[in-house]
Amino acid sequence: MVKYSKIKNLDNKIIPFSNPDKFFHESWNSARNIANLPAPWRFLMIGSPNCGKGTGIQNLIVRADPAFERIICAHVSPDSTTELDIVDAEMTDEIPEIDEFDAETKTLLIIDDVDCKALDRASKSRLDRLFGFVSTHCNVSIALTAQEAFSIPANLRRLCNGLVIWKP
Repeated sequence: MVKYSKIKNLDNKIIPFSNPDKFFHESWNSARNIANLPAPWRFLMIGSPNCGKGTGIQNLIVRADPAFERIICAHVSPDSTTELDIVDAEMTDEIPEIDEFDAETKTLLIIDDVDCKALDRASKSRLDRLFGFVSTHCNVSIALTAQEAFSIPANLRRLCNGLVIWKP
């Protein structure tokens, strides 16, 4: 590791420093499919029931290259939906704990129509850290779906790098 005191000739230039926590970040190139988003990403998908939010997520999953190695879906009623069976998603009714993620594993976390306003304080805090730290430091892309934009906390909206809004 280079100590800052050993860096010479700074010449009024910004020195780029790589972040060893982010070795897995993907980037755009000319051969990349438009729906093959460089991971990790954070997307909000907002629209009324049956508008295509789930189909949008499924398209992002099948076009991911390299593919997601792990897919987790937090859903209010995980046993009542089969929408993600085709991608073998792990279903849960809780916002996952922060320590459940490993940067070596390309992961997609889907938060499907969870009422953010109804979450307890600990779950809201986990959700904030998932968007603000875990995504970029632990190789986790996040797709959050909602039927109403203002039910999503402002801090999560600000942390997203993609927003899809279907016509109400």
